[in-house]
Amino acid sequence: MPVPEEECEEIRAVAAMASYGWGVVPVEVTLGGVVFETSLFPKDGGYLLPLKSAVRRPRGLGAGDEVRVELRVRLG
Repeated sequence: MPVPEEECEEIRAVAAMASYGWGVVPVEVTLGGVVFETSLFPKDGGYLLPLKSAVRRPRGLGAGDEVRVELRVRLG
């Protein structure tokens, strides 16, 4: 799922301190009470947040659905 531009600007401000290569940024995500770790992937000047099936399916989420998540960039 694409991260909104406003949040991308905030992520870019700390990405260099957190990225472990190729612009990938490690994050902790909270979605509907579930906390998990993943990484944001750079794409077209923004970031994509991958959501595993194990997180999407129980909430009935599919392609194109908008979701509200809490992201915390994991610094070194």
